[in-house]
Amino acid sequence: MNKWDHPAMFPEELARRAIKMISFEDDVILDPFNGVGTTTKVAKELNRRFLGIDISEEYCKKAQERLTMTMREQKLVNSKDKINSGYSSKNRKGSKNNVFTLFDYEKRKKS
Repeated sequence: MNKWDHPAMFPEELARRAIKMISFEDDVILDPFNGVGTTTKVAKELNRRFLGIDISEEYCKKAQERLTMTMREQKLVNSKDKINSGYSSKNRKGSKNNVFTLFDYEKRKKS
């Protein structure tokens, strides 16, 4: 957990149990305090779509990196495939803070 340099990470197994208990495959999981992406990583592993939000650009970039590494380790994509997730920032009007999102929530085609 220290690898991602976040002070409040929780175990992946905790996220895994909660996600399995409250959702079905292809549901969208929302984490408004995404941090370095434990919830989004586990959601992807469990075939859920996700939306992770954080005010830290650094943590959102780490979450994207973590998701990419995990998918490649599990051979969910090969090195040439584009990962169906993205990273964007949005400055709220009148705010000095940006909101950063990590997402994979488009409806998947059934095969």
